[in-house]
Amino acid sequence: MTHMTHAYFQRSGTWLIPFFFLVSGISVGVFTELSLPADSRAQVGAYLVEHLFADNASPDHSAVLLQSTGNNLGLLLLIFLSGLTAIGFPVAYAAVAYKGAALGFSAALLLDFLQLKGLATLVLTVLPPNLLILPALFLGVAAAGANAADRRSGTRRKKSLAQEAGPYCTCFVPPLLLAAIAALIEAFICPALLQLIK
Repeated sequence: MTHMTHAYFQRSGTWLIPFFFLVSGISVGVFTELSLPADSRAQVGAYLVEHLFADNASPDHSAVLLQSTGNNLGLLLLIFLSGLTAIGFPVAYAAVAYKGAALGFSAALLLDFLQLKGLATLVLTVLPPNLLILPALFLGVAAAGANAADRRSGTRRKKSLAQEAGPYCTCFVPPLLLAAIAALIEAFICPALLQLIK
């Protein structure tokens, strides 16, 4: 990591702000699941069980890899673009909140419909990739926040676009690597772990 990349992360401010948006998103996701009508919740739960625990189900690793990669890269792209302007940075927080909402809804559905088996599924399939995805998003938010702050302060107006873009893009190398590893875990390791509780 270059000195300037390290400086981006140091100047990003408190980590409590993205953490707040993450927790808020999780809360919204949980509330959304709990507010579903009973019949809708039963339909979603039945689909979930059929999708995860069908006896003849064999995971399509390539499809899971592509979907996970697309989801993770999509969020990181939004965060990256949000840091290019002084006023677009709140989109980065929205991306973190969206991820939190998806996690909250999934976790609440698993626990509500499958109880202890849902807890085991949560630990074995949801937690492992997100231990990497969430730090990737937080690192991206840190870089985007610092870059947007530089634009608001006008400290880099004398630099060319290429000079500005290089260090900023470098900041997203670690998040991209974490997201790629998380996608591999979700596609190849989590399905194997799921077999332990089928």
